[in-house]
Amino acid sequence: MIKTSTSLLAAIFCFFVTACAHHYQPNHVTAPRLIGKISLVNEKHEFVLIDSRETPQPGTLLKAITERGEQSATLIVAAEKNPPFIIANFRKGTPHAGDQAFQ
Repeated sequence: MIKTSTSLLAAIFCFFVTACAHHYQPNHVTAPRLIGKISLVNEKHEFVLIDSRETPQPGTLLKAITERGEQSATLIVAAEKNPPFIIANFRKGTPHAGDQAFQ
């Protein structure tokens, strides 16, 4: 009786361990990608020019990060371009010239 109970418990334990291991998926966090540096801020019309070699798709969200590593704004890439600059509109916060834009 004890051998049967022990065997049954061991089988149940193995089943749950393998079931949990099968469903476990680690969080794949990608590092923020530097898009460029904010060269100009137009507060009146709420847009920035970002000096960049990247060309993110219009509608892409960017984060403006200060030299101290703090987020100053969230930006959204506009369809208009002015190479080597990309144009992004303010979405939230107040970006500053010199902030770095990350995707």
